[in-house]
Amino acid sequence: MSNSETSAYQTFRPAPGQADPLATLIGHVTAEVLSSVRLRHTLDNGGGIPQSLVGRACSLVAYRLLLRCNAPVSENRQRDYDEAVAHLALVAAGKIGVEAPVTPAAEATSAPAPAIRRPRLQFGPGQENGL
Repeated sequence: MSNSETSAYQTFRPAPGQADPLATLIGHVTAEVLSSVRLRHTLDNGGGIPQSLVGRACSLVAYRLLLRCNAPVSENRQRDYDEAVAHLALVAAGKIGVEAPVTPAAEATSAPAPAIRRPRLQFGPGQENGL
């Protein structure tokens, strides 16, 4: 985070009874990243984010922290956030891989099984679909 972003966070005061938003945001972003990875890849047994996605996760946390603190969001921060969201969507779709975990979790990925569908053949007078 830049100096101005760090200053905005340090001067932010949550309402009475509210916790520091940083810890909550880190937990939410971690769950979001792991959810994207889980769709097509094996998770680590320790529940950690794959190393190749840590930077993307930090971009998500920084952006959302600025919004939570009512601080201005720079164009660069907005671009980083948009790129991180798009990258996670590609990971979830299986178009971008992540490194294999050191200690894989026993949980299987929830990727759909491959399916081949035959076209429906229809025959009749003047109708020959599927030939």
